[in-house]
Amino acid sequence: MELTAQLHQVAREAGAAGTGVCSAEPFDDVAAAMQQRQASGESARLGFTYSDPAVATDVRRSFPWARRLFVAAWAYLPAAGSPVAGPGRGIVARFATRNHYQGLDGVLAAVVDALASGGHRAVAVR
Repeated sequence: MELTAQLHQVAREAGAAGTGVCSAEPFDDVAAAMQQRQASGESARLGFTYSDPAVATDVRRSFPWARRLFVAAWAYLPAAGSPVAGPGRGIVARFATRNHYQGLDGVLAAVVDALASGGHRAVAVR
């Protein structure tokens, strides 16, 4: 089985809702959009995301050896349940009801293991 197909299968079996692969080339169009949003004040208080658009949109600044990105999506709904609301009760965002990243971490770990067992270098980042 081709490596890409194998990785998609590994991720699906680990519970990924979706997967994709793309080049590790910089996302220049996204960097330009982020810079425009910063300049116009549209980035609000998203300091982590907008602190350095050049780094955020170029994975090779952190991982110069990267050639491809394997992306996995994790669906936390409807497992997150409904928000709690009522007299004297607040509304809690569904994504804040528990650590929904645990499932995604498992998916990424399975993909990294599959790559490493084939002699490839891989790092999971979320």
